[in-house]
Amino acid sequence: MILFSNISWISMFRKTRIWLIIGVFGLLFTCSIRGNKHSGSYRIEKLAQHLYAVIDLYHPSPGGTVNAAFLATQNSLVFIDAGMNRDSAEAIWTEAYKRFPGKTKNYLILTHFHCDHTFGMGFFKARGTKVIAHREIDPWLDQEKFKKRLLKTTGKAWTFPQVIAFETYRSAEEAEKILGQVELSSPDVLITQDQVIEVEELKLSVLHVPGHSLDLLAVYEPLSRTLFASDLVYSGQEPFLHDKTKTGFEDWIASLKRIRELPIMKVVPGHGPVSEKNVIDENIRRLELQLQKFIK
Repeated sequence: MILFSNISWISMFRKTRIWLIIGVFGLLFTCSIRGNKHSGSYRIEKLAQHLYAVIDLYHPSPGGTVNAAFLATQNSLVFIDAGMNRDSAEAIWTEAYKRFPGKTKNYLILTHFHCDHTFGMGFFKARGTKVIAHREIDPWLDQEKFKKRLLKTTGKAWTFPQVIAFETYRSAEEAEKILGQVELSSPDVLITQDQVIEVEELKLSVLHVPGHSLDLLAVYEPLSRTLFASDLVYSGQEPFLHDKTKTGFEDWIASLKRIRELPIMKVVPGHGPVSEKNVIDENIRRLELQLQKFIK
């Protein structure tokens, strides 16, 4: 069973006692893997007994990679993001079931609409996975809505994958070879504000953190004090705002300042290596510099 409840998350975590159980965190364990086909040469990092990060999955940008994660309960697996393509999604799924066989229920939290985080979702849906995301993601994943909106603004009735294929790859054949069959659909659960999601014994705080995108979600796991930040946080590289506006920069900085109030030990960014909490301050500094340059 999965339960949802609204939260005022800063006040909740100030009052919550976090139990430090010896051995729950363990040592950070890394395993590098040569991915199959087009999943990239990713690596698996064990952050606690029940949770792993999948680092450096395939990304189309030169030298670029993207991250995902999975967490286990007694009977279920919770995945965070689906990768850029079918091969990435299959890699995430396979690595999770290799470590936690026999789970009977699956959940996928999509942190935002960008293709490097969502295009693998069809692989999960085909296996009965319940998908959770912010309401603002729906116009991007519901392809009838997307085509109508694009037709109105550009005169082209293309799907979201067709737009990415045209803008990113040299040919439709190359795009199909790398991306595989991209199947997007509306999530099963659309949230509009911060939520606590309970999957059996696991409690996850799903936090709305707009800035990088309007629909952006971050996921906080209090037992291990791990923040799955997605593109709220970049590690070892410049934060990237697609549609540069003063409001966009200000919203992103405000979200970072809110999130750093949490008792965080590890941050899994959307791009780059797993980091300590101080990476949040580094992102604030970088974004404030970008904002200063933008408004000059």
